[in-house]
Amino acid sequence: MGFANPAALWGLLALSVPILVHLFDFRRSITVSYSDVRLLKNLVQQQSSTRNLKRWLLLLTRCLLVLLITLAFSKPYLGASPQLGKREAVGIFIDNSPSMSAEGKEGPLLEMAKEAAREVIRGRPADTRYLLTCFGNSAPTFRLRSKEEALEAIDQVTYSHASKTIAQAIQKLKDGLVDVPVNGRKIFIFSDFQKSQWGTFSKDSSYRILAGVLQAEEQNNVFIDSAWFSTPVLGINRPVSLIYRIVNEGETDQKEKNIRLKSGNQLLASGKFSVQPRQTTIDTLSFRPSKSGWCDFTLEIDDQPMEFDNRFYLAAQVNRKVPVLIIAENAVAQKMRIILHESDGFNTQIASPGNIPYDRINNFDVIMIQGISVWNLGLKDALQNFLLQRKSLVYFSGKNTQNEEILLPWGIQLGKNQGATTTEKVELEDPIFQGVFSKIPQNTRWPTLNSWKPVGGSGIPIFKSANGEAWLSRFSVQGSQVFVSGTDLTNESSDFTQNALFVPFIYQTALLGNAASPPSFRLGQGSKFVTSIPYSSKNPLELTSTRDTIIPNQSSFNGNAQLDFSQVPNEPGFYRYKQELGLAFNVPTMESQLSFPNQSDINNLKNQYHFNLFEIVEAKKGSLLGHSPPIKSTASRWMLGAAFLLLGLEWFLARK
Repeated sequence: MGFANPAALWGLLALSVPILVHLFDFRRSITVSYSDVRLLKNLVQQQSSTRNLKRWLLLLTRCLLVLLITLAFSKPYLGASPQLGKREAVGIFIDNSPSMSAEGKEGPLLEMAKEAAREVIRGRPADTRYLLTCFGNSAPTFRLRSKEEALEAIDQVTYSHASKTIAQAIQKLKDGLVDVPVNGRKIFIFSDFQKSQWGTFSKDSSYRILAGVLQAEEQNNVFIDSAWFSTPVLGINRPVSLIYRIVNEGETDQKEKNIRLKSGNQLLASGKFSVQPRQTTIDTLSFRPSKSGWCDFTLEIDDQPMEFDNRFYLAAQVNRKVPVLIIAENAVAQKMRIILHESDGFNTQIASPGNIPYDRINNFDVIMIQGISVWNLGLKDALQNFLLQRKSLVYFSGKNTQNEEILLPWGIQLGKNQGATTTEKVELEDPIFQGVFSKIPQNTRWPTLNSWKPVGGSGIPIFKSANGEAWLSRFSVQGSQVFVSGTDLTNESSDFTQNALFVPFIYQTALLGNAASPPSFRLGQGSKFVTSIPYSSKNPLELTSTRDTIIPNQSSFNGNAQLDFSQVPNEPGFYRYKQELGLAFNVPTMESQLSFPNQSDINNLKNQYHFNLFEIVEAKKGSLLGHSPPIKSTASRWMLGAAFLLLGLEWFLARK
């Protein structure tokens, strides 16, 4: 025999009450004057035995009443418990991602989920153990907890950004419950089940998955999808535009909404935007940076009730000089150096083709090569590491340059020398010419070539000759931009250096190589970034924000620290390393792109993955699907019925 609610047995202590009443007569004696008591003696002797019998019956009735009520609430059963077998352990996942801030029928979805989880815990046997998890830093320590500890842990759950999927959270709970008997394995999931957060669910009949699907009253969200500066080089008091993209995930037209750009508490620019339902809009804000060094920029909108993605963070170094290395003979190098002037944000150094500084190549953001006679493995390997760091390489092929086949692994193929030709097409929509021409003049003269090589491979043509073959193309190599020209910059080969396109080409390709830092990262997307700070295994870089300090995974890349952001940080905002580095992190786009499940998706969870689904409202009413069924013991009901009968008997005996 066992008890489903053994804590109720403490009620047996109440048996002491009727016993004390029986042992001590708490009724007051009343003195009544009477002339002669001789006639009462016989009557007292006759009623004494009856009175004692009634007192014992009252004691027995009251004790049975207390006993039956206590046993009824303790839910006795014979044999092994049909719901426990051994101590039960329950896994609980509470989705605390930002989308759970949406309003449901009874408040924010997260609060509804927490209350439903509390109801699950309150309704289970006292010796049940609980394993809780959720997203991000808010997740409680992963261990089995008692009922009281589990309720306390749920109170501590707050919003955090989803660094993993729901499927990963379920697998984590499965791993934690692996030692629990199969008939005691239950996992409760409380989530709005955004499809972007599902992951890959697996079927496992040894666990019973019970899913509470929460639904928002309004499924609308407007958010800043991305933002970027019009130029990678920001100068003090120089006009610059911030380009932003706004997405409307809802069904309501958003008109004349406010948008602001701030740096700290300083308002730099403001404006308004409008965006139609399920559409995007792109617009700009213009401003002038007022201080040098690493600056934090915050773009803000007003959107209710989901506010977690109302801000977009960017970090940029103002007045930074882009380091450029020009490998060329002096005459050509000086032409490029004039274009890349220091006052325009460049720090240009020149090296001859015979004296390349291999040990300092990674210190530059842009390398321009002209006039080398032969490609060798040493130069290619040095540039291979250089291109791993989001930088820019510009190569002008010479008429007699040898061993250019070494570039084939980069997708670059240079043909044989060709005779004189003209340029018939220029891809002016390419980013390097963006903003160069407000209007293309009629009878524009493009470069004339005397000696050139066709540029083939996987690149995007920018300049094409009269026969349709490209002579200058842009390639993407290991995340960096590589521009390859089939002609060099000598006057014998072409008049490119005298053409109107030469200056913007050199200037813009140099700007594209600004690898100081991406303006922003996304949380949890495993981004890596090579800094210009020397690597030290003993003294790793610590990044600080207004809330905490993080130490990302770090490794050496050509002697510099390479940071891996796959694990940290967990919260959006700005992070700094002293005055040498500034980084900005934003919420993952998938959290903003609302993807609430439809009925078909719900059916897939139910039929394909065997989830037992229930409404959260049902959980709060105590009729939660998947709740361990109560012990089917008629004894408890009979005991309560008998207790009511004894209560009536006690009332009768006490008043007779």
